[in-house]
Amino acid sequence: MAANCGEFLNKYFEIKYGSINKKPPITMFVSPFTRTRQTAQGLLQTPLGNWISNVRENPQLVEQDWGLFEGHKIGVDDLADKFSENYARVQRQKDEGGRFYARFPQGESALDVVMRVDNFVGTISRDDSQDIIVVTHGVTGRALIMRLLQWPPEWFETSTNLPNCSVYMLDMDKSWHGKFIYGGFGQEGISQKVPIKKLNKHKKECEQRAMAKLQEFYGDKSIKVTDP
Repeated sequence: MAANCGEFLNKYFEIKYGSINKKPPITMFVSPFTRTRQTAQGLLQTPLGNWISNVRENPQLVEQDWGLFEGHKIGVDDLADKFSENYARVQRQKDEGGRFYARFPQGESALDVVMRVDNFVGTISRDDSQDIIVVTHGVTGRALIMRLLQWPPEWFETSTNLPNCSVYMLDMDKSWHGKFIYGGFGQEGISQKVPIKKLNKHKKECEQRAMAKLQEFYGDKSIKVTDP
């Protein structure tokens, strides 16, 4: 999967910049978890590696911490039985305040992850690279998108995790905007390609719902994110 994604990004930079001799500084930031290190390694082993000037790990990019629920290869019903009191508390938080605010026992909520990646945004804002590639995880990737595009919690609760080795491009013109440019793969691996049109259709639906919620409270003064 990483090899396919690397080939795609290599062609993307060839179209964008032409000759490799004219390449600008491009930095890759990587979550230090094993699976993201392996993904980054797979990307760098493709011609994309020739475009990368620098690779840096950043612990702020790790996946959401599930706390007591972490690492148990069991179903939701079994989790509810094994951690009945803690599981019930998380469910109450979801019912009363929404999934975005519900914190796993001894772990993180989605809000915690957004606050964590806010520090990472400060890091990349000080980076002088022309392009930045971020190799991270599903919830953390959504948190980064939410932070940069300034979406409310309702956007997060209706969005879904980024597919394996998909590419979501965030770009700054007058304001930040973003879209999928490579669909990546589903849970079955390389045999299950994810249609990019489906991803961007769902992306737009999530944005429309989030915008409606913002306008419900703030009217025309609410933020507006423009599609590229």
